[in-house]
Amino acid sequence: MVGPGSNLRANWERLRVVRPLALRSLRTRWTGNGLIALAVALSVTVFILFSAYFAATQQAVARRVKPLDLPGDLVVRSTAPLGGGVLTALARQADVRTVRPAVSARLLTTFGETDVLGLDPALLASNQVTLTAGRAPAAAGEIMLPAETAARAGLKPGDVVGLSRVADGQVTGAQAVVVGLGQSRFGYFAGQALMAADGLMTAFALEPNVAVVQADEADNVFKVQRFVENLTGSGAATAGLRVVTARSPETMARSLVGGVFSSGRLAVLLAYIFATLGVLNVILLSFLQRKRPLGVLKALGFDNDDLQAYLLLEGTLMAVIGLLAGMIASGVLIRAFNRYTASSFLASAGSVVTAAVLSLALLYVASWLPITLTRRASVNALLQNRRVYLDSTSACAQCGRCGGF
Repeated sequence: MVGPGSNLRANWERLRVVRPLALRSLRTRWTGNGLIALAVALSVTVFILFSAYFAATQQAVARRVKPLDLPGDLVVRSTAPLGGGVLTALARQADVRTVRPAVSARLLTTFGETDVLGLDPALLASNQVTLTAGRAPAAAGEIMLPAETAARAGLKPGDVVGLSRVADGQVTGAQAVVVGLGQSRFGYFAGQALMAADGLMTAFALEPNVAVVQADEADNVFKVQRFVENLTGSGAATAGLRVVTARSPETMARSLVGGVFSSGRLAVLLAYIFATLGVLNVILLSFLQRKRPLGVLKALGFDNDDLQAYLLLEGTLMAVIGLLAGMIASGVLIRAFNRYTASSFLASAGSVVTAAVLSLALLYVASWLPITLTRRASVNALLQNRRVYLDSTSACAQCGRCGGF
């Protein structure tokens, strides 16, 4: 039985045999090979320039976006009640230190329709809120309003406000005493009226739909986020589940930039497609011009694998030359653009690696047809420069008067 080591040795020996032929072909057929290298170089240059501009734009937008000021490492929100199962699963995670349930409700109030947030007592402590008058709510039936909202409505501490909620065609009403003017010191909750979570849930028969999560270490925030995002299912407890972190605005901004540049990605893909078609035409023309030399090699004992290695090595060498030329050209252009224009470009190792993979894939796809024709053509057909067919058993191949290559 032939093992992998034997195949590697055989392929290595095959490359040693065909290498002089490939190098000689590069010298003698420099026009066609130069066109191949040029097509690869242009594709690589376009790809790296676009990727560099896209990366620089994403980075510039992300720098201008401020992180969210959260009372914890994550805030989990849902369009439906979270339910005890979700909260328990979060609390049992090894990377989670604390989980504080909260509730957010859209209410009709004396001072207009607004979102009222019910928080855990720990998030309503004196060091967790910014007060301009009064105190933070501590019991059911107490509410704290933002100073601007209270000023517009003419309210002050001690006033009683009406609260009502419409759900399933039913109206639920309650009253609350304004005990303070101020807001949460965390920017994410700023501008919302605050109540104690238990009081708000009791008044309107609500369940927690928000959870403030604190991870045990900053490095584990991503793990907790992934855990929450994977809490999917058919139950109502996971409906509309959303995770908010301090970097959520940055992530959203990067996503928006990616959407803007999606048409550019399509243009780069089209550039590679057209480059592949161009390289295919050059390689196919080269095959048609040297049927006899390929036939001679077959007659001398080269098998199909040898000829495939010969053609692939020749194309790979041109791809490498084109890749290097494209990298050099893109590097020079990026340096010039960053220095002499207002545009910013940020090249990365990932874009270079991707360009290399795409270039090799381009050559492989473009070489498939000529290599397949060479493998399937008989020695006589090549030596006599007859038409070669992909299906050598077809009626057209037997006649040989039309079609083929």
